[in-house]
Amino acid sequence: MLLVEDDPNDVLMASLAFEVTGFDSEVAIVNNGRDALDFLHRSGRHAHWPEGVPQLILTDLNMPQMDGLELLKTIKEDDRLAEIPVVVLTTSTAERDREACALLGANDYLVKPHNFEDFVLLIDTLTTRWLQTDSLAM
Repeated sequence: MLLVEDDPNDVLMASLAFEVTGFDSEVAIVNNGRDALDFLHRSGRHAHWPEGVPQLILTDLNMPQMDGLELLKTIKEDDRLAEIPVVVLTTSTAERDREACALLGANDYLVKPHNFEDFVLLIDTLTTRWLQTDSLAM
């Protein structure tokens, strides 16, 4: 799984939620869309990662250098990456953001919960819905 998130508190909350839910597969974490593309193409500081693509990408919308919308657009236009499910996990409740993500091919759009217990439930639901735990790639 690839988590694209620039807020250190949200990264920590997600990491703890993965731990609490028993999700034990590898999660790569990057802090903006440009770094995510480097990871997906195994370039720059991510050249050492084994080949392959994650089974799921969780991305925030509002990030520096390259935001989630531009990342989503780039992924869905790339034949090699287009089939990877991309779930937007954001604080934005704006309908225009939800619609833009849908138009660009997001597989789901979820608003980040404010408390940890709800965040754990959300992560558990995401991993159950989008990942096949017996055959994870990465």
